[in-house]
Amino acid sequence: MTVHLSFLLIITGLTGIHSLTVSKVSVKAGDSISIPCLYDSQYMNHVKYLCKGYFWSSCSDAVKTNQQNSGKFSISDDKSRGIFTVTIKDLTDKDTDYWCKVEIDGGLDVGEYFQLSVTGGTPSLYVDHQEITGFKGGNITINCHYHNSGEMKWCRLGSSCVTTSSGSINGTRVTISMSVPDVFTVTMSGLRTESSGWYWCAKGDLQVPVHVTVTEQSTTRIHSMTTVSEVSVKAGDSVTIPCLYDSQHMNHVKYLCKGYYRKYCSYAVKTNQQNSEKFSISDDKEQRTFTVTIKDLTDEDTHFWCAVEIDEESDFHKYFHLSVTRGTPSLYVDHQEITGFEGGNITINCHYINYGEIKWCRLGSSCVTMSSGPIDGTRVTTNASVPNVFTVTMSGLRTESSGWYWCAIGSLQMPVHLTVTERPANTTLTATSHLTTLSSTPEPVNVTTVFEKPATITATGLTPVSPTLEPVNLTPAPTAQGGHPSLSEHLKIFGIRLSVLVLVVMVTLFICFMIKRHMQTRAESSDTTTAEEEVRYVRTTSDERSDAESDVDGI
Repeated sequence: MTVHLSFLLIITGLTGIHSLTVSKVSVKAGDSISIPCLYDSQYMNHVKYLCKGYFWSSCSDAVKTNQQNSGKFSISDDKSRGIFTVTIKDLTDKDTDYWCKVEIDGGLDVGEYFQLSVTGGTPSLYVDHQEITGFKGGNITINCHYHNSGEMKWCRLGSSCVTTSSGSINGTRVTISMSVPDVFTVTMSGLRTESSGWYWCAKGDLQVPVHVTVTEQSTTRIHSMTTVSEVSVKAGDSVTIPCLYDSQHMNHVKYLCKGYYRKYCSYAVKTNQQNSEKFSISDDKEQRTFTVTIKDLTDEDTHFWCAVEIDEESDFHKYFHLSVTRGTPSLYVDHQEITGFEGGNITINCHYINYGEIKWCRLGSSCVTMSSGPIDGTRVTTNASVPNVFTVTMSGLRTESSGWYWCAIGSLQMPVHLTVTERPANTTLTATSHLTTLSSTPEPVNVTTVFEKPATITATGLTPVSPTLEPVNLTPAPTAQGGHPSLSEHLKIFGIRLSVLVLVVMVTLFICFMIKRHMQTRAESSDTTTAEEEVRYVRTTSDERSDAESDVDGI
C-alpha cells in the first residue's frame, strides 16, 4: 500500500533541553513525505532548513525558510506551534540521510538526524492515514500495519508512551488491540482539545508519525461528510465513490480533490463545471449524496478527498484511498449497481483475499457484523460458506432501502448502490383463432398460420387431398391491470411468429420438392415402359418375318 509518512523531530541545541525524535521510518520509493520538525520556542524567529547527507559537517542545504521552495523540496514554518515542516517528493534510494536544522547567528547551528528506509515494496511499518481528525469528547482509531518484529508502542512526541493494552497520555485514554494479524489498532477516547498534536506508533526500531487534530463538534451532525476510507481496485478499471453530506449543504458546490494532503490537493472535478473524460461527478440532492467516478485507474490514482465548498478555509473534506493493483483486487463485488423489487430480495457476493472483520453497512447508517440483523428495517443475512466469498442477502426490500451500501473486510470497503423499484405487472400469452396481419401498431397482433396436409401418393399415382386450415394463433392477453403487453413482449411474440412463418415456408418448399420429384419419377417410368413395348413389337415382327421366309423356302 502506498503511504505518505512524516517524521517528527525535536531540534536540540546547546541549551540542554531533552531530545526526542523519530529516528527511522520505512517509506516506498516514488512517494512523497512531509517531515514536521519540532523546535524550542527560543528559535521561533530563526531560519530553519533541511540538510541532506549522512555527516553533519558535509551535508548540503536542500531547502530553507528564507528561500523559495524547489520542485523536490518545500518547507513551511508554523511559529505558533513551534514546528517547521519539510516535504520531499519522488523519493529514491538516494533519499536516505537528512538533518533538520536551525541557524544560529554567530554560533554553531543545531539539528537532529533522521533516516529514511526507502523500499520498492510495502513499507515494514505504515498507517492508513497520517492525518486524523476527531471531535472533542469523541474517539479516534489508528491502524498500524507492520511486517517487522520488536516492541510495540504508541507515544506522544515529547511526552509518554503506552506499551500495554491500555493506558493514558496527557489525560486521554488509550487502548491497543492486536486481534487482526500484523496490525495493532490504537483507540484514543475522551478526546480533548489538548489531545491535538503529533503521535507515533513504533515497532522495533521503526516509527510512523500521526498528527491528531481535535476540534469542537459542529452544530451540524458529525457526518457532515461520509464516505468509504479505502478501496482496492484494478489498474485500468473504473470505480464510483459515494460521498454523503449534510442537508444544509444541499445547494453547495461539491468537488473531488486529488492529493494526499488536504491543504495541497488539486481539483479533479466540480459539480459546477463540466465533467472530464477521466473524472465525472453527479449530485443526488434527494439522497444528499454526490458520487464521483474515476476511469482508467493508474498507480497515481491513490489519494482523494470528497469535499463540499463552504469557503476557502472551512470546506468540508473527507479522505479516501484507492489501493491500485495490477492483479485481482483484495476486495471486490460482481457489480457496483444492483436493482431489486419492492418486497423482494437481492444478493451481493463480496470476493476477498485479505483478512479482517466482515461487515455490511449502509453509508451514514448502521452495520451488520454477524450472520443476520436489520439495517433501517430491511433484514440482512450474511453467509461465508464459500471460500473467499461472503454473500449478503437483503430481504423484504422497501423503496426506502435504495441507497449506497458497502461490504468490508478488515480495512477495505467496496461501495454498492442499490435501487429498489415497484415490481412490474405479470403478463401472459394466450391463443386466439382469428386471422390478422403483422402490424406496426402497439395493438395486439394475431397471426394465423395455414398448413396444407400433404398429398397422398398411391400405387396408381398422386392423389391430392383438399387442404384444411389449422390455425396457430399467438396473441398476448391483456395484463392483469387490463393494459397491453410491453414493447419487449411484442418483440418476443413477433420473433415467435417469424419462426413459425419460416417453418411453414420450409415445409411448403419440401412438399413442392417431393411433388416435383414424384412427377419426374412417373415420367421416367412411363418412358421406360414405352421403350420396352417398342422392343417387344420389333422382336415380334422380326420373328413373324423369319417364319414367313421359312415357309416360302419350304414351298
